[in-house]
Amino acid sequence: TRSGRRGEWRRAIALLDALERRHPGPVSVRAGTAALVACDRAGCGRGLGGDPRWAEARELMSRRSFEPDAFTYTTALRCLGRASRPDDVAVLFAEAVERGIVDERVRDAVAVALARSGRFSEARAVLTEGTAGLGASGRRRTAWLRRSRHRFDALSDQAFPAPATIRRRG
Repeated sequence: TRSGRRGEWRRAIALLDALERRHPGPVSVRAGTAALVACDRAGCGRGLGGDPRWAEARELMSRRSFEPDAFTYTTALRCLGRASRPDDVAVLFAEAVERGIVDERVRDAVAVALARSGRFSEARAVLTEGTAGLGASGRRRTAWLRRSRHRFDALSDQAFPAPATIRRRG
């Protein structure tokens, strides 16, 4: 976990490999997710590395040494989104849907990842589809929509910036 927070992806994966060798059965989902966090943080731009380690994250998700949960999928989707891998995002999202591990955090991560790659119509469809399970009304649905749409709109503004205003010096 400490390696993951620091973005030390090589060390986190090596520790997970050692854990898998020592314990032939399934390992803790926290160990697998910590390695994914390290892969994601490797590309945060805070001196931790240049690009997220998307290939390593995808490989970790294909391992069957731990049972992924919603947070695991969210972390992997964020990593793939930062690396601009929309096709991989779609495949991983389909896998999460098939396994029944989809909640608002997973949908939010998918929408943001697709929007980062310029696939805005698909991102909007994921957001719209995600509101069906939250009920027809209520604070939970409204809060989720507000948070998700705010992030989606921020990415749209980055992709299509408004013309800059000219300041006059007097």
